[in-house]
Amino acid sequence: MQRLRRPTLVLGLVSLLANTACYAYQPVVGMPRAGNGVRFQLTSAGTTDLAMHLGPNVLEITGRLQDVLPPGTLVVTPEWVKTSNGISQPWSGEGAVRIPREYVRNLDERIFSRRRSTISSVALIGGLVSVAAIALKTGGAHGNSAPGAGTPTR
Repeated sequence: MQRLRRPTLVLGLVSLLANTACYAYQPVVGMPRAGNGVRFQLTSAGTTDLAMHLGPNVLEITGRLQDVLPPGTLVVTPEWVKTSNGISQPWSGEGAVRIPREYVRNLDERIFSRRRSTISSVALIGGLVSVAAIALKTGGAHGNSAPGAGTPTR
């Protein structure tokens, strides 16, 4: 059991890296595209005026942009909210929320990051090679690391 801990840990960490490293939040230039992930902070007025829809003291929203309505109102399905005390939590509401553009500051869009994906892929391959090397060094799946183990005698 002890022999499996290190390879499992390495593989788990590499998988976590690969799962999160392919995307990054970048500031939006112009209008974001519907269907993409977004993250933004609310202005003070937005925190106050949208409290009945988002909950009290919400300062930041991370979610999926459903649509952009004239004159720039964002229709967002929140996934996570961060409150004024710094706590991030899953959003417990239902459906999409309309956020007037004047209540939004620091709008970021979740986009595919080629650089981070390349680094993640190299790390994943390195992790898999490490796991294989550790497994071979410890005798593989059968634990027979002694020379000649399993060799028939005449």
